[in-house]
Parts: sequence; C-alpha cells; structure tokens
Amino acid sequence: MNPLKHQLHFLCSRGLPIVAICLASTQFSAAQEQPHPGVIAAEAFFEALVSGELDAAYQAASDQFRRNQSFDVFEEQVAEVEATDLSALTITKGTASADGKDLQITASARNGDGKKRIANIRLIEEGGTFKMLTFTVKPAIPSLPPPVNDPDKTIELTRETLTYLATALETGDFTEVHERIPLEDRQQNSIDSIEAMARQINASSYGPIADLIDRLEVRSKGEMKDGSASYFLAVNLPERKRQFQLDFRSLWSDPKSEPWLVGWRFIYANPDSPETAPTKNASLTLAQQTLEVLFAGFTAGSLSNYYESTTPFFREVFPLERVEQAYPAFTGGEVDYQNWQLDSLELLSKEVVGSIGPNLVLKISIPTGNSAAFATLTYLHEGESWENVGINFHSKNPVE
Repeated sequence: MNPLKHQLHFLCSRGLPIVAICLASTQFSAAQEQPHPGVIAAEAFFEALVSGELDAAYQAASDQFRRNQSFDVFEEQVAEVEATDLSALTITKGTASADGKDLQITASARNGDGKKRIANIRLIEEGGTFKMLTFTVKPAIPSLPPPVNDPDKTIELTRETLTYLATALETGDFTEVHERIPLEDRQQNSIDSIEAMARQINASSYGPIADLIDRLEVRSKGEMKDGSASYFLAVNLPERKRQFQLDFRSLWSDPKSEPWLVGWRFIYANPDSPETAPTKNASLTLAQQTLEVLFAGFTAGSLSNYYESTTPFFREVFPLERVEQAYPAFTGGEVDYQNWQLDSLELLSKEVVGSIGPNLVLKISIPTGNSAAFATLTYLHEGESWENVGINFHSKNPVE
C-alpha cells in the first residue's frame, strides 16, 4: 500500500476507461490469408453501419457500450459522424494489446461529398468473440494542434470546462457536459458516471467546483501524444499544505473536442519539510515503532491505534475501513508475523524524495526466524516529526 497520492483516475479507480489505453505493437492486416477475427468483426460492424442496419450494429457492441449507451443514443452518435454516408471503406491497420483481447482498427473511407474520412473502432473480446467498444469517424486532416504550450489558453479552456461542471451541479442537468466530451469517451461513460465524478469532487473538502475555477494554475507543461492532448492543472492551498491536482484531456484530431476532466488527486505540499533523512539509528527506531503499532493492531483485530499514528493528510484521504482491508495476508492469518524480530531490523536504505511534499522512504529487512522479510515504509513531515503514510511488504529485497 503506498498512499502518498490519492489518485482517482477513473481508468484505475472507478472502472471508467476514459484515459487512452496503451496497446502493444502487435499488428495484423485485413489482407492476411486468414483475416484476424477482429478484422472480420470490424468489417461486419462497419457494413451494418453503412447499410443502415443499426439494430445489427448495436447488437455487435460490447455489453459495456450498451450499458452506457441506449439504442437511441447510439443512433444519435451514428448520425453525428455521418457513418451511414460512408463508402469505399477499407481497413488499413490493426493493433492488438499484449493479450490479444483489446484491438484498435483503422479504416479509410469517403463521406457523401467524396471527402476522405478515417474510421476507428476499438473492440474487446467478450464471450469468445470481438465486440465494439468505441467507434469514431473523423476528417483525414486533423484540426490545428491544441495550445498545450500556451498557459493562458490552457487556463481559459480548463476554466470553461469547470464552469460547465459547476453549472450542471447547480441545475442537475449534465446533458451539455456529456455532449462536450469526445465521442469515443462518451461511448464509454454515461451521463450518470460523469455526474458521479463531479459530485464526488464537489463534496470533497477541496470543493465546491465553483470555488476552484479562478484558482486554477498550470502545474506543468502539457503534452501531445497519439492525437491526444493532456493538460496538467492545480489548485494550490498553501494554508492547508495541500495541492489539488486536476488532469484534462482533449482529442486534437477531433475538431469538436475540448479539454475535459479525466483525473484528480490530492497532494501533500509542504515546502518546509526536511530535505535530509534522519540518522540510521533514528530511522531504525522510527520503523520499529511503526511496525510495532501495526502488528499490535493485527493481533488486536483493529488498526485504530496505527491509524491515529499516521499523518492528518493520510487520514483525510483514507478512511480506517480501507486501511484495515489493505493487509489481508496478515489479518487473514496467511502470514505468521508473531516471530518477526522487530528489535533487530536492518536498514537497507533511507532517502527523502519528491519536491512538492517530500517523503521519507525507509527500506528495511526484518528477521523472521527463517528467511528475512522486507518492507518499505513511507513518511510525511506534516507536524513536528515524520509520520507514516504507508507500508509495503516484500518477499524480496527491494534494493536489489
């Protein structure tokens, strides 16, 4: 467990894959002697779209797509990209994930005016067959590059996004917010999921969203990669020694795409934290005290005393219930820690890392009576001393 940052990127923490996935470089072609099953599925989907057989196309979608998009919404999306007007559609490229269950397929086509279009479809394996997860149709010539290197424009665009969210929270109508999201992201995220995200931020101790708008600052240079533009913003709260980080994304290959919120996290930010680690003896004493309190909690069946020994930032982010679920091997009896010799710890390394809110990281070896166990303990200096914010146990030496 390493709770230095409270990351709520929806791809990882909420099961909402709105951040672009990274696919391995496995490629396949529609011209192979035996076409890849994904190519066959993509061709069938596109054929159904072009022929106007939208019922068949919708049934070729994945369960996840159909959970998030009703048939009526699907019809609107098809009309939005004028998919039924495509002709001369030819699959040009296919890329698969390392396990072969996630595919990206690209095709070239012409619209009703004879202008070139690029069609993309993402498919996932579901029940032994490939099903559509997202589809898009875009002009072959992308829009102008986004202003990722223009701080003023970045703040202007992201403030506009937060303003839309704040208005939606006030009115209770997230339709316009959802419509501003790129099509392929809309296909994976329902209005309800977007609303849940906004309400979660709004209800946090860093909200409401309306109060964040004028405090946005660019925290680092933006990035462009694979047609996606990323913007990195923050709201600094020096009086609380906190930084609220917000990540935005747009698809610069989509003329309609504007930056929208894809991730947020709380960061401890204390410029006055010590820049050097304690002495070897002080570090060992600190680690021993932390582990003694933790192991006593395992024995007692409650980690409340350990929880109270952590930093206020840690307790602000993680409830006690979540911490008590973080060590199932110890609380479930799989690990016999009773013979671990906490008075004979060996310090493997100690260092202070990070620039915003430096962390003290101690890596130790623990004699167990048989082979050694290992742990990495992380601390923040939020009050008058270093306090724990996470412990990871290892079966192998973490410094080798």
